[in-house]
Amino acid sequence: MIRLNIAPHLKGKSKTDLMHDLRVSYATAHKLYTGNMTAITFDVLARLCTTLGVTPNDLLILDPKGKRK
Repeated sequence: MIRLNIAPHLKGKSKTDLMHDLRVSYATAHKLYTGNMTAITFDVLARLCTTLGVTPNDLLILDPKGKRK
């Protein structure tokens, strides 16, 4: 399973900041913020990388055991 780990890169951004910066719903921003995303589009991933100043490699973690939180 591939997990999204944005916590170390948030730089003090709130869920509301993410919602506005990424142009997503509050529910999606909450899932991103808490690490509970089960899917993400390339468009949102690109906006997330641009907003946080990182690459997809910085955000995506391969969990070989495939266990969800």
